[in-house]
Amino acid sequence: MIPTTWQRAWLRAGVVCRGGYPLLVACVILALPSSHAAAAFSFQRIVNSFTTTPPSEPPTATYDYVGIPAMSGGSVVFGAKTLGPAIGGGGLYDRIEVGTTGGALTNYAKRVVSPGPNPPVGTIAFFFDDPAISGNQIAARPSAYDGTSYKAPIFTYVAPNAPTTLGVAWGAPSLFSGSVAYAANKVGVNVTQLQNTFVDASDAVPGGGGALFQSFTPYGGPFDSHIDYNINYAVFLAKWIDASNVSRVGVYRWQKSTDTIVAVADKNVSIPGFPADKFDDNFAFLNTYFDNVSTTGVVQSARPSLAGSTVLYSYNEQFSTPARAGVYRYVNGSLAKVADVTTPNPSAPGFNFRHFEGVSTLGSAHAFVANSVVNNNAAIPSGAQAASIGGGYGIYLDTCGMISEVTRQGNILDGRVISNLEIGNRALTTVKFKYNLAFRAEFTDGTEGIYVASTSSLCYDPIPVLADYGNLFSASLVQLPADPGIGVPIDATWQTRVQQGAAANPATFGVDFEAGLIGVNGLPGNNPNLIDFTLDSGAVAPEELALAFSEDLALEGLRLDEFDELDSLRLTIGGLTRTVTFADLHDGMLPLADAILAKGETIGIAWDSANSLGDGFSFNGLGYRVVPEPASWLLASGCIAAISGLPWRTRRPRA
Repeated sequence: MIPTTWQRAWLRAGVVCRGGYPLLVACVILALPSSHAAAAFSFQRIVNSFTTTPPSEPPTATYDYVGIPAMSGGSVVFGAKTLGPAIGGGGLYDRIEVGTTGGALTNYAKRVVSPGPNPPVGTIAFFFDDPAISGNQIAARPSAYDGTSYKAPIFTYVAPNAPTTLGVAWGAPSLFSGSVAYAANKVGVNVTQLQNTFVDASDAVPGGGGALFQSFTPYGGPFDSHIDYNINYAVFLAKWIDASNVSRVGVYRWQKSTDTIVAVADKNVSIPGFPADKFDDNFAFLNTYFDNVSTTGVVQSARPSLAGSTVLYSYNEQFSTPARAGVYRYVNGSLAKVADVTTPNPSAPGFNFRHFEGVSTLGSAHAFVANSVVNNNAAIPSGAQAASIGGGYGIYLDTCGMISEVTRQGNILDGRVISNLEIGNRALTTVKFKYNLAFRAEFTDGTEGIYVASTSSLCYDPIPVLADYGNLFSASLVQLPADPGIGVPIDATWQTRVQQGAAANPATFGVDFEAGLIGVNGLPGNNPNLIDFTLDSGAVAPEELALAFSEDLALEGLRLDEFDELDSLRLTIGGLTRTVTFADLHDGMLPLADAILAKGETIGIAWDSANSLGDGFSFNGLGYRVVPEPASWLLASGCIAAISGLPWRTRRPRA
């Protein structure tokens, strides 16, 4: 039910009442949180070692161990082993399960000891690695015996026990909207290719001086070929030999529309924060984790994560002095750090991050596993660095311009003490304006489980949006479709303009992807990467960014970077305008106290034309919730008056 026009007027005035009528008595004023409430997490168990297997199994069967999960919407897929005969090799699963945040648990595939319908090609001894999930489909790679030899084919399942065989793989599959990508042996040649892409060993390495890719299983063995794929792009690790006959490994991204490959991180790419150094240590792209295998030693490649065109990956030079390690984001040709050895760890005040493992991104948010250094000096002797990489791991979420702890070793979860944490490259997803993050936890009592952490996804990050929608740079008014994969849950309209009185000149976006600055590029005289002013026939004309949405929203917060004591802006929400100064902000966030923005109306962020001292600001996020049905949105008793001190003043003329 959509509020009526007069109800919206009351909502904008700050009064929301039971039954839809404005009451003038028995109202309370609540202290509403800013949109940095994303630091609060709730947790839900999917399975643990005490959980019995799905109903089709013997009622006494329980899980012995579980693998790293992947998540899509409210569904979580993971490999598992139940108590019973041991399967050779640590960390190999004999079954694939799908659990949901609604509580359901279903077995999709399991080990079979004789040829049968699961799969039709013959016996499955075990499943190699973490399965993938997209929508209602999963993909997995088992060891299957066809009567002659064991092979490692890729299977997809739309429903339990209904597999489709795609081909023999050399690595874990990636799945997106029913399409699967994986590394495979090229028939008759001892090289690999990326199935379902146009990338193979005949492709030249970007910046490689004519060198060709050698392998997409860069370190040998069955567990180190890792790609991520989303129809339009693929990101992958690959090995090649340079002109000096040195083996090199890097992270690369392929774009389908142009059939081009770019180097995200390799020997030719500078490390952000260490411009004189390159990503040239082969083993620095390795993670030191694998399910139920010791975390010491090199055992698995880092698996990069992809959302839209955005790439997220981890990198670790374990014994370098000074230390070089971090999580990095590649967006629209620019590489920037999310966190590195110079970033304070919110779990340990006074200490920086030191070692980084699994990563997952939605473009608008990034999750990663990391621990801290033994002291706050990045230049630690190698022995001390090695000693520091072995404990104190936590899961962290980077969103709304801040890094928050999700949970960490030593915390209590499900009544037990956490001893180890892991996430996969598809751990993070959005559902109904929440981030859901699936992870694997081990506990000090020897048990383990799969859990989902949830928090608000109220920050609207324009960086991945602008990276994926180039038309925003070429027009002043653009309709943007919903794209939850990069953090745009509902349809939106973006408009940039130079506002001079009632007249408005069109403008375009200006973005510095490396610095994370988003502004309006208007007439001459402006800073293209900030919202400031231009000169219109010699007169000062403020720039403005306007956003409208396809649903009624309760606006919770606005993130403004580069906003200092001399800056000010004119903020218009649904026609009501106020002036915002530096004193109104809290840690870069402007609380909006659930101000109502009706469907189709705009929030306008404009330079204050009366300001002659400031130098502009950047739009870096919007926090909001879709307004639910009134019966569920209104409190059970009384009514809420939104903070009455907000100085909403004039109704600005529409352009």
